[in-house]
Amino acid sequence: MNSNQAKTLAIQALTFITAEPKYLNEFIAITGLDPRIIPDNINNDEFLESILDYLLSNESLLISYCEAENINPKAPSIAKSALSDLSSTS
Repeated sequence: MNSNQAKTLAIQALTFITAEPKYLNEFIAITGLDPRIIPDNINNDEFLESILDYLLSNESLLISYCEAENINPKAPSIAKSALSDLSSTS
């Protein structure tokens, strides 16, 4: 998976999370993130990586997301690795 594909997957995951108040509220509570900064960080690799961290930490969310997007459940983990590689080389 290349970096653009990883970023796209993370943004799709963010869209999925923000569409469900339960998941969005949990993400905000876990990260301490101010929801007003989400739009400003949409292109931030570390922020996108945190989205995937949250997704991967919640199995029911992960399964729901992967089923809704019709993707392999391993894809978010692969995307996180791709983003992590980008963060470590920046």
